[in-house]
Amino acid sequence: MLERWPNAPRSSGAVHSRYRAANTAAIDTVDQYRLRTLVDQNADSTIAAFHTAGRADLPADHAWPLALRSLNALPGCPDGSGRRCADGMARVFDGVNAEAGNEILTRAISDLVALPRQQPGDDITSRLIPHPARLDDTQMLHQLVTLDGAGIEPLTNLITNTVLKLLTDPEFSAELHAGGASVREALDAVLHRDPPLANYCVSHPP
Repeated sequence: MLERWPNAPRSSGAVHSRYRAANTAAIDTVDQYRLRTLVDQNADSTIAAFHTAGRADLPADHAWPLALRSLNALPGCPDGSGRRCADGMARVFDGVNAEAGNEILTRAISDLVALPRQQPGDDITSRLIPHPARLDDTQMLHQLVTLDGAGIEPLTNLITNTVLKLLTDPEFSAELHAGGASVREALDAVLHRDPPLANYCVSHPP
């Protein structure tokens, strides 16, 4: 988690600007309407999977698969590689078998980087390749770790914390059902009071 990587969060100055410009350009082309439709479909799918059982483990049965499928679609990550990526990043975040997790993550993202070099598609990875930043494979790998792998755990926690608040906070839940609050307000409250990632502000000298 504290290693110095060739990506925007671990860089400064012109190097930071170069990585950030490539990331921003790739993300800015994502179709927001298509993304919303994708998230809706993925949410319906996860809910349908546990609907008949009448019970679910919120993080494992809903938040994690929803975050995994939705984020993996953006860089064009196949489902198998996406699960390996999420498994590796979870080990790194948890600090349990972190070295093995980093190896799993690196192999999964390396496989992802190789795909669009052979057959480009309409995805973030394919749009990073021709960017004027001219990222090499190692730099590409670490941009995708930031954009995809590092996003799954915080998003899973954000979904979990927000739904938990809606289900267990009597005051907020009453306001929501009475029309006095919105899910967006619940998200904002969770980001303020119970953020999905407490502290990731690591910096390295140039």
